[in-house]
Amino acid sequence: MIGANRAFHLALVDAARMPRLSRLVSSLWDATDVYRSVYYGSAPNRERVDHEHAAIMAAIRSRDVAAVIVELDAHREHAVAELAALMG
Repeated sequence: MIGANRAFHLALVDAARMPRLSRLVSSLWDATDVYRSVYYGSAPNRERVDHEHAAIMAAIRSRDVAAVIVELDAHREHAVAELAALMG
């Protein structure tokens, strides 16, 4: 799941066709893998990520920029809140 999650997010960044940005995000992503390992230790988190990724893709497919932003913001906020709770 961690590899698929990385591929999903980096594909979103790569779609911008900005190689320097892609390299930067990839580097930052790799530096924070330990936190994703903690996050994905929880089955509810894994299920939520699947649903959130589906919602992000639905918004992208419908070309609804505002919805994409809302879904990405919610996805990030859930992860940050859960990690904060897990790390105490």
